[in-house]
Amino acid sequence: MRAIERFGIGLIKIDLRSILHEFDSYYVLTIGDMMKRNVLSLLFTFSFSFLAQAQTGDSLIPVLAKSWQGTTSETSINASSKKPKVTTQDIASSLTILKQDGRHIEFIYKNANYEAYEIGTISADGKLLEIAYKGGSGSYVISNSKLAGCGAGRVGDGLFSNWFNSYYAWCDELIAVK
Repeated sequence: MRAIERFGIGLIKIDLRSILHEFDSYYVLTIGDMMKRNVLSLLFTFSFSFLAQAQTGDSLIPVLAKSWQGTTSETSINASSKKPKVTTQDIASSLTILKQDGRHIEFIYKNANYEAYEIGTISADGKLLEIAYKGGSGSYVISNSKLAGCGAGRVGDGLFSNWFNSYYAWCDELIAVK
């Protein structure tokens, strides 16, 4: 310290207490100021969460019409004998949405010979509906007021041999009923 004083450089004394006291006097927050900061922080956070939600594609998920009608084209086989029996049919069909919760769908599929409770999930981009039902599954392409898709399944009733030897492939083309 004396060496520094010999060259004419004076020491600056720093009193930490006086600095903290001045800091406190400039930055004392009232309860009202803290509330304003909290409200602004919440608004800032919610605005970013809203933007993040919009970017995840939830806005792309279509709300499907309640009723759909069209045609099912089906090819089935009973392979329980040495000479398998193949049958085909084109039949009027309908699909009724029971519940839609965002991307999740519950519906009833019907034609003259068959009725089933089915479930499905819409893809994140809103273009596909993947479905599942007792004995099978399939996919639909969602395009405006049209559902078109195909799938496959097995006969679910009767003996194991019935299930094992009987299966089918189907394609639907359905139009929304207004």
